[in-house]
Amino acid sequence: TAASPVLPAIHFMIRPEHFARAIDEQRERYAVQEEAEESINKQAAGRQRLIEMAANMDGSGRPPLRGFRLWLARLFGLVPRED
Repeated sequence: TAASPVLPAIHFMIRPEHFARAIDEQRERYAVQEEAEESINKQAAGRQRLIEMAANMDGSGRPPLRGFRLWLARLFGLVPRED
C-alpha cells in the first residue's frame, strides 16, 4: 500500500501581543500615509494658486475686469470704485 505523508496536527495560534503589535503598526502606516497625502494636497492647492496668480485670473477662472467691462460693472455697483 502507498503510504500517504502524515501531516502533524499542529494548530497555529496568533498571540494577542503579536496581533496588537500588527494592528499598531498598521495604524502607524496609515497615519504616515494620510500625512503624506495631506501634504501633497496642500502643495497642489498652493501650486494652483500660484498658477492663477501668474495667469492673472481670479478664483473662478475669469480674467479681471478691464476697460468697458470694468466701467460697466462699476456703473451697476458690482465692483467697488477705486478712488
